[in-house]
Amino acid sequence: MAFDWLSEKMGRLQNCRVNKLSENESERKRAQRLVNNAKVPISSFLGACCLSEGSLEGRQVIHVCDQTEILFPSALGRLTDSLADLGVVGTGTQYGKNAVVGLVLDAWSRVPLGLGSLSFHSRPPELTSHRSKEKIKGAGRDERPLRYRESSKWRLTVEHCAQRLHNSEHIIHIIDREADNLNFYLEISRRDGVFNQVSARNELLVRLKNDRWVNEDCHAARRLSTAMRDRSVVATQVVEITEDKRLNVWFTRDKDYQYHRRAEWSQKRVGRIAVLEVRYLCCKMDKANNTNTKSDMPKAMLKQLLAQSDWFDKRLSFIEVREVESRDPKTGQCLQIDESDKVDWMLMTTMPISGPQAAMKVVSLYGGRFRAIEQLFRILKTDGFDIEAAQQKSIHSLLKITAMALKAGLTALKLVEARNQTQGYPIAETFSEREIQVLALLSAQYEGSTEVQRNPHDPAQLAWAAWIIGRMGGWKPQNKQRPPGPITMKRGLDMFFTIFKGVALVNGWQWEIDVSQP
Repeated sequence: MAFDWLSEKMGRLQNCRVNKLSENESERKRAQRLVNNAKVPISSFLGACCLSEGSLEGRQVIHVCDQTEILFPSALGRLTDSLADLGVVGTGTQYGKNAVVGLVLDAWSRVPLGLGSLSFHSRPPELTSHRSKEKIKGAGRDERPLRYRESSKWRLTVEHCAQRLHNSEHIIHIIDREADNLNFYLEISRRDGVFNQVSARNELLVRLKNDRWVNEDCHAARRLSTAMRDRSVVATQVVEITEDKRLNVWFTRDKDYQYHRRAEWSQKRVGRIAVLEVRYLCCKMDKANNTNTKSDMPKAMLKQLLAQSDWFDKRLSFIEVREVESRDPKTGQCLQIDESDKVDWMLMTTMPISGPQAAMKVVSLYGGRFRAIEQLFRILKTDGFDIEAAQQKSIHSLLKITAMALKAGLTALKLVEARNQTQGYPIAETFSEREIQVLALLSAQYEGSTEVQRNPHDPAQLAWAAWIIGRMGGWKPQNKQRPPGPITMKRGLDMFFTIFKGVALVNGWQWEIDVSQP
């Protein structure tokens, strides 16, 4: 009950600072005891932040898996634990954790339903990146069981979600290039694995980073890129790619062990109109050539895993999406884009593809992952909760706060996705009865005299609340080209709950979080 109270308060107030969440000294002590108590394991927090087991019975859902680096520069000088216990991320020069998150979306509306899995990973400081000479020099093949390796995080993420949503009708697991690993495929397709033990139909959609060998019916085994060149274009799509400028932040340590923040802006993606060509191919992976390539597994371990898996018996679908033309969105002139910056996806899925429409549906599924989980990470960091500025004194406290902040960030993300949903998402599932009353009062204030400036949605639907919250966050309804995003929604939620607290005090309402609300 204490976790529910603190988690819901964080979601309502859109803040992860324990002192700011507390109304009085008694609440502050209650929250601090929960977060700082080492006897309350992190695993219990991770499980409580995810969807309850069997909660989406009969639903068709999408499970988007990704990871983000979380650094804690403000807490490094305060930690009572050893920095070695925190571990390093990236190239091994920064202390922090990788948050591996599985976000569950409704298959039809793409509205977030909750977290399907959540875990934290890092490496010991003595082990730098995978390409580090110090690590691989004379080390030979990794003799550790697969479940103890860093790459096992993707298998665990998928399996945890499959177990948690075992009675769902259909689950599509979407993962980025990091999961393109033979160990992952063999483990996930074991005959005694989780996928064969649950009633839900589980499918994989992975972006490949390796040029795999494939075995077609009418050709000898050859590379996937070679086989795809013989396929004709089945669809052409014109998409607008928005510009992406990112603030790169890193931290250096001087001789006095003081940490200093460094930052610079970089352009990660050029805004343009891109013409994409789509091809697809249905075949099997070639067992002989894919297992003869250099592997970090001993031969005995690989042989045992091959005997337990049916991966190479599966007929897979491969889809190539390639950018062939780039134009300036304002002038329409052709742009010269580096080949490394162009869209060049090779997708692999266990879902059958029978034609161009099915192929484009898979492409849309993968493309939609960026809109969902990347926005959740954005809410978590500097623009939103600013979790990296947390100043807890222990590692387990930092991770507990981070886990609850991820769950709390779903409120703003749900409003973003529900802003155009006319039905199917009642407002009562997100806001209490009194909060809806205050929203109705605010709606009259933020609506204008013209038709464009009026809330067009049904007051019983969440989209009606999303319109009001977006207006409170600074969005203008005249700007139809830029609907309110997650940060705008978070600003609106901050203002709304501040106003609601004042209204509760004036009317004598007890300002207490109702843990029965989702």
